[in-house]
Amino acid sequence: MDVNRQKFAMNLGLGIMAFHVAFAFILWFVLEFPNDRVAVKEITTPVTVGYAVAVLKYYLDTHGRITSTDVMGIRLAILITGLVVIFCVALIGAPVYYLNEPSITPANLNSFFLFAESAFGALIALIFSYLYGKQEAAAIDAGPVAGPVSRQP
Repeated sequence: MDVNRQKFAMNLGLGIMAFHVAFAFILWFVLEFPNDRVAVKEITTPVTVGYAVAVLKYYLDTHGRITSTDVMGIRLAILITGLVVIFCVALIGAPVYYLNEPSITPANLNSFFLFAESAFGALIALIFSYLYGKQEAAAIDAGPVAGPVSRQP
């Protein structure tokens, strides 16, 4: 069984972007950490921006349309989805665990976030490179070129 790669990339990208934006919002405006040495907001925000830029660029390049017939195996789609879900659960679980477990220090929480964002970020970078990095010309229908017309003598 195969999955349309472009459709999968668009859905996964929207999911990751929505999760990270919602998570950043919760970290900045909902959760209150009892210690000002907790830096998870500052660690997560640049990563969120990076994901958003990559996904938005892909959507702009493809005009938000699914035009490719390029496929990927269902096993790869399951593997990628599983890695993304594990990453998201780890990010949610760490602050919840910190807030409910007094033995966890701010340094422990910050270290975990740096590890998670780096380790999973490297895996996600490979996934993004595969899904968003290179598109076949047929997959990107730019339509008519807009802009000033060059008049040559």
